[in-house]
Amino acid sequence: MLEKIDLRELSEISDTRPSFVSVYLNAMDDRTEKFLNKRERDCLNALKQERELKEIFKKNMEKVREFLKTGKTGGAKSYAIFSSSPKNFFYGYELPLEVENQLIVDTSPYIRPLAMLEEEWESMAIVLLDHSNARLYMISSAMIQDTKKMHKDIMNKHKKGGWSQMRFQRLRKGAIDHFFKEVSEYLEGFLEKENVRRIILAGPGSAKKEFAEYLPEPTQKKVISIIDEDIDVPEGQLLSDSFENFFKKEREEENEMVANLRAEILKGGLVAYGVDDTLAAVTEGRAELLLINMGKRAVGWKCELCKIFKPGSAETCESCGKPVFNVDLVEELVEAAKSLGTTLEFVKDNEFLDELGGVAAFLRF
Repeated sequence: MLEKIDLRELSEISDTRPSFVSVYLNAMDDRTEKFLNKRERDCLNALKQERELKEIFKKNMEKVREFLKTGKTGGAKSYAIFSSSPKNFFYGYELPLEVENQLIVDTSPYIRPLAMLEEEWESMAIVLLDHSNARLYMISSAMIQDTKKMHKDIMNKHKKGGWSQMRFQRLRKGAIDHFFKEVSEYLEGFLEKENVRRIILAGPGSAKKEFAEYLPEPTQKKVISIIDEDIDVPEGQLLSDSFENFFKKEREEENEMVANLRAEILKGGLVAYGVDDTLAAVTEGRAELLLINMGKRAVGWKCELCKIFKPGSAETCESCGKPVFNVDLVEELVEAAKSLGTTLEFVKDNEFLDELGGVAAFLRF
């Protein structure tokens, strides 16, 4: 699962030469196998003048192939694999979501796809209930990780009038009150297991809105949507409707962040934008929140010895004179953010952010 992958550890390891192979593959089929074979041939051809790097690449690919044959437990939709034989470094992860097939040779693990999945698919809780039944779901990495069904016999009908009717209503209200408190307590136990930022309440009638009042205030603030669903709705439909609301909230928050960015720029606030200024702010530890347009890439070069990043291309470092490597500066931003604990937010197709260079950051100082 995504939450078990330590992106900070992956972001902090590197080499002075491109000894790392990073592979992202969807579950193996003929098309995936053809992709892997072609990329392996292309990389070997590109390294034919670099005998040592070519041998390193071959050893890495042997480990990748071995994992794909023997290291899987089954049921995964895709894999993320990282190998560097000189660093004695290998990790193979099974992922619950499909990815774009990629094979990258670089001086460090290529973690951007994992960072995007981690940020986009945050943990979520779904509570489906009426006045006598509840189903709780803990969703992580787009999969159901834990469930709980609860039921309480609630008195629904009473034929007598007068005092007996009033007493019946008090007893019924008391039973519902006890049931909602029990569900709320169990939900709090759910939330303690995971870092959940979003909760969706669902169900027929008024019960879901009534239940919201039983939640502690910090938990109420995590409720992003209250939706109408039949109490017997199939799980697949419930998840589909919940994810629709989940991503709607994601887009709203992204737009709000960009609106705040615009406001800070207008008043000369603590922000950086554009690849150069944002990269400097992040690597200097001044960035609190980093915004990246999902498809943004930026060609640049990197000196692993001096830890210098620059846009464009070069053959040698302007500081030490050693050979440098071509890199995607946005990937370097992601790695730096994960290494330094900067909050990372990928934004989907925002025109204003794209006009600023596709990246920006809110600063601490």
